Amino acid sequence: MSRLPDLLHIDESDAYRDLLVRAFSASGVRAALHSFGDAAQALLFLNQLGPYVRAARPRLILLDVGLPRIDGHGFLDLLRGNPRFATIPVLLLDDAPDQHDSSRSGLHQSEDRCLKPTTQQGLIDLLRSHDHWLMGSSVSLPASPLPS
Repeated sequence: MSRLPDLLHIDESDAYRDLLVRAFSASGVRAALHSFGDAAQALLFLNQLGPYVRAARPRLILLDVGLPRIDGHGFLDLLRGNPRFATIPVLLLDDAPDQHDSSRSGLHQSEDRCLKPTTQQGLIDLLRSHDHWLMGSSVSLPASPLPS
């Protein structure tokens, strides 16, 4: 039996993470969801440190742009600067996508940006429309994690 692909979600709001968990359960998307409230915990997970030594490399990351301390753009810069994580697809969730910094280098092939859904149905639709990244049909996904 093959293991389900892993989906990593990072958002500081407990209420939004709860909403995403409910939407994920109702979406029919087949994946293992890991949701964290800050970048520090997500980095521990990605680097398989502490309680996450057996964590699998996620196939998709849902990333809130408005994280505290290190915002979504800073977190994304960390990912893209590390060859182990550079090709993981990232979906940036923005409360106001028209207000993002247009001076940034632009989105990579393995990134997308969308308005952060505020309803369960909106999240269900979002998850279903991006499940191709979880299933590995994206050309940006390597067949296996890059060596460290």
